[in-house]
Amino acid sequence: MSCALAALVTASSLGAPVAAANQVDRSIDTAVSRLVTDPSLGARVGVHVRSEASGETVSDVMAGEGFIPASTMKVVTAYTALRRLGADYRFSTTVYLAQGGRLILKGGGDPVLTSRDLRLLATRTAKALRKRGAVSSVVVDFDDGIFAKPRNAPGWESGDMPTYVSAVRGLGMLGSYAIDTARVATAAFVSHLNSRGIRAVLGSRTDVGGADRRLARFRGNDVAEAIEVMMPSSENNVAEVLFRQVAVASGEASNWVGSRRAARKVLRRDGFRIRGSSFIDGSGLSYRNRLTPSLLTDVLIRIHTDARYIVARDSLPVAGVNGTMTRRFAVPPASCARGSIAAKTGSLPMTVSTLAGLTKARDGTTKAFAIMVNGRPPSYAWSQTSAAIDTIAAAVNGCVR
Repeated sequence: MSCALAALVTASSLGAPVAAANQVDRSIDTAVSRLVTDPSLGARVGVHVRSEASGETVSDVMAGEGFIPASTMKVVTAYTALRRLGADYRFSTTVYLAQGGRLILKGGGDPVLTSRDLRLLATRTAKALRKRGAVSSVVVDFDDGIFAKPRNAPGWESGDMPTYVSAVRGLGMLGSYAIDTARVATAAFVSHLNSRGIRAVLGSRTDVGGADRRLARFRGNDVAEAIEVMMPSSENNVAEVLFRQVAVASGEASNWVGSRRAARKVLRRDGFRIRGSSFIDGSGLSYRNRLTPSLLTDVLIRIHTDARYIVARDSLPVAGVNGTMTRRFAVPPASCARGSIAAKTGSLPMTVSTLAGLTKARDGTTKAFAIMVNGRPPSYAWSQTSAAIDTIAAAVNGCVR
């Protein structure tokens, strides 16, 4: 979120006249009720608008019903990761020296590990090896067993992996959508070792044992950085690894069932109303996910008002400015809200289109909104549905009436 927009959505108006605030809220509700009838949205549309200042519902269109959220699920994933792990929690990627002189690269579930990070780890490893004496050659095995053996999530389509998401492993590189991301990451590490004068070859998948000794470690990435990557571009791999990390931190099994239980546990303990919602994956790719519009606005209000979650708020892409919102709000009447709305987009072929975010309304208060379209009519262009959704959000902002 830009500094200007952050100022817009953090402005307090608790002292504003109640009558004026109610008048604005009534205007929003009237506009939403009219705009949801746009035929490009179809018959199944859920909308919820909540006022940050009063906590009251401003507009409700099937807000308590579960909708397929698509990538607006990432708002929930960001919240649960920040709540359970904390913004400063750092992920570790470690090199162990095993018996026989073999090395083991052990992943710690770092969702934003890069080739540059592995190069730094290779530099540290080469230095540690030389301290131990002459090194002729090494075999580098890899351990990605922090998570359960990867499987497709229920509700993923057959072509989703590895096109839109990779198998969820404890070792991988940011942007890698290979079938075996752990092997690809280890191959990159091996290459970096060779460039540092250590003759290294790629080994196989294994487990670190109790007798293996830690040789080097990289701990440069944290949860906040992962969310800053995930939210603007809607990065699915990052979301799924964070979904797993919440399960591990919660003592649940590091599989889909355990991750689902962990997410529900975090939200329920924090007082959120989760009835009607189902958390199948962290990215929103699954057609079996369900979120109620009211849950989304509740989470958005929380990340807006609680400093512990501010990175999630500030990572929301801004209308017409960045990320998946760069080309949104491009045409009138919604274009009046460019730069004034921060929101997470979501879409699944060919019928799901969603938008959930924050904006400062005409009364000076922040409104959280969720607009969820399921069953989008294929007779309308996708751009028409997006424009209709954007127009509803612009009505919440107040520049469309």
